[in-house]
Amino acid sequence: MNLLASFAAMSQTVGARLDYVQGGGGNTSVKLGDGLMAIKASGFRLNQVTENDCFAVVETGTLKDVTAACGYKPLRPSVEASFHALLGTFVIHTHPVYANLAMCSASGTDRLPAAMDGLPYIVAPYINPGVELSMAIKERLRPDTRVVFLVNHGLVVTADDAQGAMALHDEVNERLASAYGVSRADFDCFAREAAKMLYPDQQVYLDLTQAQREIMAAVMFIHFTLMKNGGTAQAMGAEALSYISGWEGEAYRKSILR
Repeated sequence: MNLLASFAAMSQTVGARLDYVQGGGGNTSVKLGDGLMAIKASGFRLNQVTENDCFAVVETGTLKDVTAACGYKPLRPSVEASFHALLGTFVIHTHPVYANLAMCSASGTDRLPAAMDGLPYIVAPYINPGVELSMAIKERLRPDTRVVFLVNHGLVVTADDAQGAMALHDEVNERLASAYGVSRADFDCFAREAAKMLYPDQQVYLDLTQAQREIMAAVMFIHFTLMKNGGTAQAMGAEALSYISGWEGEAYRKSILR
């Protein structure tokens, strides 16, 4: 299987799980050689990525968009391309409910040493996506770093091949799910129940898109699981919320997927 085929298969496999990504969230990438990197295009779902569509190609060193020059449909690269460029051949970045139990709770990082025993990792504080976040990751990277936790954001893993990246991504999430006493089956059940319409006002005032329903299920699962574990959620700050609300990049991403 060639690199782009492996990249597409990895993206589709990870993107098929709503406990890993919701809506157009998350991104994947592969280093193609000759200083080029393919990365999921902004706004698209991970499971939409194929060998020929829903990704962009950038120069790894400069991040210059060369998608059209490489013969592919010109699409906007993910805003997080800069930190993908720092990492290994295959990269998976998701917003999984299990990793975010730790990343979105006040004392979540305290659980990492035991849960991640034997797996080297780093933690980056919440920083708005883009160059500043990439610099924070770069400052913390070590030669053995394969796992990156992003506070109030998600998880990043990297490996030399797609199967290794997916296996590592699964392992990290399974470890954290176990630390909080939950499983994939618990989330799947929760999401099915959360999707049910129970009374008229829910339909009238919560007429959500599919992406919104997915994200609400993930958020509420995190809240309820933290409460069950005696923890509390750690909200994003007002400055961060203001930045995201006014950022053209997020408005564009939202426009792609309704």
